[in-house]
Amino acid sequence: MAKEAHSAFKTLRILIRLIGAGPMSHTWIALVNLVKTLPVLLAPVFLSELVRIARHNESEDQTWLITLCIGFAVLILMNVPVHVYFIHLTSRLTRRMEYDLRTRLIQCMQRLSMGFHTATPSGSLQAKVLRDVDSLVQLVTVLFAVCLPSLVGGIWSLSFAFISNPLVGIAFVVATPPAVLLLRGFRAPLKETNKRYRQRMEHMASRLSEMIDLIPMTRAHGNESTEERVAEGHLQHVQHEGHSLDKTTALFQSSSWACMQMLLCSVASLSAVLAWMGHMSVEHIILYHGLFALVVGHFTQFMMFLPQLARGVDAIESMDEVLSSPEVEENEGKMHLEDVRGALAFKQVKFSYPDGQTALHNFSLSVEPGECVAFVGPSGSGKSTLLNLLIGFWRTQGGSIHLEGIDQENIDMRSWRKHVAVVPQTTVLVSGSVRDNVCYGMEGLSDDDVWSALQVADLAETIDAWPNKLETEIGSNGVKLSGGQRQRLAIARAVIRDPKVIILDEATSALDVFSENAIQESIDRLTTGRTTLIVAHRLSTIKKASRVVVMKDGCCVESGTRAELLAQQGIFYDMHKMQA
Repeated sequence: MAKEAHSAFKTLRILIRLIGAGPMSHTWIALVNLVKTLPVLLAPVFLSELVRIARHNESEDQTWLITLCIGFAVLILMNVPVHVYFIHLTSRLTRRMEYDLRTRLIQCMQRLSMGFHTATPSGSLQAKVLRDVDSLVQLVTVLFAVCLPSLVGGIWSLSFAFISNPLVGIAFVVATPPAVLLLRGFRAPLKETNKRYRQRMEHMASRLSEMIDLIPMTRAHGNESTEERVAEGHLQHVQHEGHSLDKTTALFQSSSWACMQMLLCSVASLSAVLAWMGHMSVEHIILYHGLFALVVGHFTQFMMFLPQLARGVDAIESMDEVLSSPEVEENEGKMHLEDVRGALAFKQVKFSYPDGQTALHNFSLSVEPGECVAFVGPSGSGKSTLLNLLIGFWRTQGGSIHLEGIDQENIDMRSWRKHVAVVPQTTVLVSGSVRDNVCYGMEGLSDDDVWSALQVADLAETIDAWPNKLETEIGSNGVKLSGGQRQRLAIARAVIRDPKVIILDEATSALDVFSENAIQESIDRLTTGRTTLIVAHRLSTIKKASRVVVMKDGCCVESGTRAELLAQQGIFYDMHKMQA
């Protein structure tokens, strides 16, 4: 019980934080809602008074009758502009919340560690930004449209009943426990079925995103039918969980309606008995029946809203996994690096992946400004992990990395990355033009700057022959380009940043021998005077490296110049013989 209360309180605090508007704004919305619902709240009193006037048929009541009818008509007509104004207020609040929440989620995703992104499928994150935010917007909309009027109507009806006849007021209160028990009985099943449905939707979204990315490979291997079967399996799971959710919701809503109608009949019967005993007049029967019908109507609306509430609460908990994740790269308050020369040092660095696989073990290395260091070794020896730690994608689990003589943990890594250019092993391009990709993340660059970068990457002549030149659309992730062209475009994107530190992770892996030779001299010119770290399997790409580090099982097993390592006749020597 205490755990449930704590969870509910936490969810409420998160909801209040997400809605964001101050108490004055909420109070004004509540007052406007009260004015809007006055015709509904006063309807039982109005009908009761009409019956009283009709029964007594006294002449002095004629003026009061006319005044009463005109006043109630004015309230009804006034509902139109007040309702529009109420929707204006609530829509402005919910739409701002929708924008703010999606912005916060996107900002948070940009700051979360690569460990979080590695463990969380992209489709699941997309579902949080799109589906979960929509669920929360619908929840808040219904809170204002249903829950607020229901709360006002319930308080009004109970207060009026207690003031006019305490016995009837007590009957109203006694009728409440069955509804509360019904709520408690269905709360857990609704929460669980909504959670299962959301998780199935996230899994399906993740698999769909992966399936779209794999379409070229699927088509190449004639694997369409297998992918269709896998997709159908995920869709069947979603269908099954959705059907279970619909059945649970239907059972709850029908049970709620039956419970409320039984309570309404009970109060009506009590009123009839009291009238038969002479304790109540006809107009009071109509009044109390109308008041309780008002309570029942609002409570039924609230019960119908409970499944929506369950979806919203589950969406809040889902989004909070991102918004409150501890795996955030903390940069605030740390030192900004302005003058970067390229001095790097790894000191007894240790790192293991979440699955327990050791990637680096007591790795130490110092790199002087302007030095070109190449990392070679078998796959899985820790070469790319080392560079990811240097960029700050992962954090060391032992030892330290020093940049410009300062511990990486004390540096705002955003300021460091402004001086770094990375050409990854797997090329990632954005949908858009050639210019968009070369200038990604930078502003104020001229066409000459772009063409110069393309010239270094040996891509200028090719693009100049295209009809739209720099404005040529390359498609999603450069689908309209060849593998070599995509890699060259990534190199041009690195060149134009004029970095102090260059990281080449198999930068020429997608190029044929002729293209590799054509741009090798340009890359050599680019890296002159800059600290350069190269991960390579082709030893032909590291001829100009001032030092070669041979890695195995996360450790440095050989280090020296190319000539020194060949003279040692160790692992590097064996690699050189195999590629000769």
